[in-house]
Amino acid sequence: MIFADDISGQCHAECAVCFEDLCAEPVALFYDAEGPTGKRVCQHFFHAACCAELPGKFCPLCNQAFEEPRTLPGPTEAPRQWFSMVDFDQSGGLTRVLC
Repeated sequence: MIFADDISGQCHAECAVCFEDLCAEPVALFYDAEGPTGKRVCQHFFHAACCAELPGKFCPLCNQAFEEPRTLPGPTEAPRQWFSMVDFDQSGGLTRVLC
C-alpha cells in the first residue's frame, strides 16, 4: 500500500507564473474560443488568478495563443466536467506523466 506521505515531494506541481503550489488555488486551462465550442490549446495548468494577470493571450510555457482561460472544477464537485477538461486529446482516457 502506498501512502501520500511516501510519495510527497517526488512529484511537485507548481504554477509556472508564480511558482506556488498548483493545488493551493483554483487552476485554469487555456481554450481557443469562448463557450462550449472551445478546445484546449495546450496541456499546461496555471492558477486562475495568474492567468488573469498575464500581459497577453499566450501560454507562458509554449507560446500557444488562447482566447480564454477556464477554471477547472474540483474532481469531486463536477467529475464529468473535470475529466472532460483534463482529457486534452479527448481520447476518453488520461495518460500518466511521471516526474
